[in-house]
Amino acid sequence: MLRTSSRLSQAARFVSACRHASTSDAAFRLIDPLPNTAQVGQVAPPTERKLSEFNNGIYVAATTSNSPLCTVNIVVKAGSRYELPGEEGLAHFMRRLAYKSTDKHTAIYMTCLPQWYGMKLSCTGTRESIVYSGTCLKDDVDNMLDVMCQTIVAPKIYNWEVHYTPAEHDGLTARLIDARQRVAQDNGGLVNNRAGSVINALQNHAFRGGLSQSVFCPDHRVGNVDEEHCVAYHKRRYLGSNIGVFAAGVHPDDLVTSVTRHGLYNLPKGDPLTQQAQGASKFTTGNYESRIQTGDSTVIAGLVGQGASLTDEKQHISSLLFQRMLGSNAPLESGVSTSRLQVAADKAVGSTASAPPTVSSLNINFSDAGLFGMQVEAGKSEIRDVLKAATAEFTRASSGVTEKELKMAKAQLKADLAETQESHAGIVEDMAYQVMYRGGKYLVPEKVAERVEAVTLKDVKSFAQSVVQSKHVLVQHGNLNEAPHLDELGL
Repeated sequence: MLRTSSRLSQAARFVSACRHASTSDAAFRLIDPLPNTAQVGQVAPPTERKLSEFNNGIYVAATTSNSPLCTVNIVVKAGSRYELPGEEGLAHFMRRLAYKSTDKHTAIYMTCLPQWYGMKLSCTGTRESIVYSGTCLKDDVDNMLDVMCQTIVAPKIYNWEVHYTPAEHDGLTARLIDARQRVAQDNGGLVNNRAGSVINALQNHAFRGGLSQSVFCPDHRVGNVDEEHCVAYHKRRYLGSNIGVFAAGVHPDDLVTSVTRHGLYNLPKGDPLTQQAQGASKFTTGNYESRIQTGDSTVIAGLVGQGASLTDEKQHISSLLFQRMLGSNAPLESGVSTSRLQVAADKAVGSTASAPPTVSSLNINFSDAGLFGMQVEAGKSEIRDVLKAATAEFTRASSGVTEKELKMAKAQLKADLAETQESHAGIVEDMAYQVMYRGGKYLVPEKVAERVEAVTLKDVKSFAQSVVQSKHVLVQHGNLNEAPHLDELGL
């Protein structure tokens, strides 16, 4: 009670000072500083970063912070690209089976413990990896890692968690929502997400091999996946050489201790070369076009060529810079856009368009491959003019970007990189991408900024022209009666 009264008195004095300043225009300062806040002239404790590798191949990286919260990501190279023939959709099921029963804990425990400590747990996935994420108070990180590690090390995967049959469990008072139902719901959500459907189709058609496999389970497979399939996939992909643990707000030594205590250290290593070969992919050897005809009044289109991989650092940075030169951000608050692609699209349709067109560059990077191009949305009667104008500007920009544009793009990219360091989620994602897909190496943000500065205009033009000269994939979704075909775009 005394502490609460003290806080209230501080707040009252602060409000009084604000009112006084607003009436007399006099400067004021906060007499009583809030507790646990740095004062002017004080220096925050230095950030400690450390990257370790266990004998079984697991990477563990952490950085400290002054926040009372911490964030942990456990990345497993078990995305859809690693599904073998007959395993399609298993990565999707593994995401939906996260934080269920384990050898050590029941499903009830795995549900109640995070609620008791106020943890936020989630599981997401890409074509490359499945990511188990958690956020909690620093004092509770060991309990959170217990839950996260157990769902990776020793999941039970009961049959009713995969496919629930009421007749088998009449004693249950509430109907379970099993993994099959959740997977089917995810697939239904994709159907209603037109932009997501286009991006998914672009990746499906642009690659041969593992990266052509969607993160969504094929509809015909949903009813055929059972617990034995999931157990076998877990045994094959959840190996030490495929796993990394990344944390922000945790001391590196504490993270290593917790990860060791909760069993990740005991996972078999596996052969890294064999594991990577299972997801081998390559870019398409020919142009491809997909047209999804619907009754929508607008058309969403995606056009991509061969982009940059995460492992080729110079190409990757060049792609990020060219992306910002073309325009990837929203218009200014005034509604005016400085994007080269957007300006070209606006000029093509004028002020009489049935729906204002939107165009942005598209840059998708994987460990050993990438896609680069644009995403377009326009009215059904304007899509032809918009796509042609945007494609022409894209081709023109590939050899016509200037030093002035490069300087501005570098400033934007460095600002974006700095912004990722403002949140724990951004920090752990950055660490994961670098360590998992660049040979176990991590560059601090200052070093990354130096690499950005080292890229020249010649490097950017070389990358841009390689995209234009590559094969292309075009996917369109909507009323396509007036939409152009790929061979009409002049590429």
